[in-house]
Amino acid sequence: MTDFQEIERRRRIAGVTREALYKRAGINGETYRRTESGRTKPNLRTLEKLEYALQALELEAASS
Repeated sequence: MTDFQEIERRRRIAGVTREALYKRAGINGETYRRTESGRTKPNLRTLEKLEYALQALELEAASS
């Protein structure tokens, strides 16, 4: 499973906004910000949602 830092790295490379990622993943923006700032650690389900959402966004970007 990918960790949050890896998801963030890939998000930046793909040119995906934070908002697009957390909305696509169905995650609350505040939850994303707390995780990004290190105030909380994401649970496995949150990481899975982010991973799947990022994969979908990367595919969309590659096909356009």
